[in-house]
Amino acid sequence: MGVGIKRLEHNKILEAIVENSCDFGVVSMPVNDKRLTVVPIHRDELVVITPPDHPLAGREKATVAEVVEYPLLLPKVGRTRDALEELFHERRLKPTVSMELDSSELMKRFVAVSVGVGFIPRSNVVEDLQAKALAAVTLADASIQRELALVFRKDKALSRAALAFIDIAVKLKTAVVRAAD
Repeated sequence: MGVGIKRLEHNKILEAIVENSCDFGVVSMPVNDKRLTVVPIHRDELVVITPPDHPLAGREKATVAEVVEYPLLLPKVGRTRDALEELFHERRLKPTVSMELDSSELMKRFVAVSVGVGFIPRSNVVEDLQAKALAAVTLADASIQRELALVFRKDKALSRAALAFIDIAVKLKTAVVRAAD
């Protein structure tokens, strides 16, 4: 039997795992369900992405207040959106949201054509930055981290294929951490 991959909202993935309709999932942390095993596999920081010719593009860092002066592209829902909303609220900032999107790829495309600037995990834009299709700016006065984990039921006997996938994901994380040190 092959591997099936579905893209679902965080809570739907956890629900599918608990209901035993899938073997495991990849979700953002935290996961607080005691019935599940949580294996962290990736940590990343959000950066601001802009078109290459944007006023922020030549800068290494910008403050949150400087970024919200421009129209924003934000995720429709999810942990990243929640973290951004909390950050804006804490700073008493009123951003102009030009568009809400449900995919990182769509966000990158709309940013590239100057619809607005967006927040995205750095690892999602490595190739776009190398190709100079986008520019990335680090936040000078905030850090929004995203940690991904493999999640599966504690009481489920996983297939050899699922166990091999989990083993590879953990080894890749370890290799990346060692390379960064």
